[in-house]
Amino acid sequence: MIESFCAHSRVLLRHNTPLDDKIMKLITAGLADKRPKIKTAWVVATSEIVWKSEDPASPDTAIVPFSKSIAKPLFAVFSEIGNNAVQATQSGTIVGGYATIAASLGKWMVWKNAEQLSISH
Repeated sequence: MIESFCAHSRVLLRHNTPLDDKIMKLITAGLADKRPKIKTAWVVATSEIVWKSEDPASPDTAIVPFSKSIAKPLFAVFSEIGNNAVQATQSGTIVGGYATIAASLGKWMVWKNAEQLSISH
């Protein structure tokens, strides 16, 4: 269900349609979920949205505000994984760490407007 929801969100962003506040609240709540498997599913699905997006043509492109809103929760999950790698490996949340790395290093760092995401090279 999470993958399907994020796939549809990706279509909206691809057509430069900003996501509604309710959708963003749902995504950020999913990224902060206490259940490891649910949180991992949200991290992977939202990272996939970024991974499969195009390089934004301008800072006004819908993917940039979306990326700004998920960057902090994604890096919080990444820090949580880094702080307790053994537990992350046991619970399977380590997959979320790989997804975060793919989104941040694979996409955000090469975007021309990465500084708008508060990510430095």
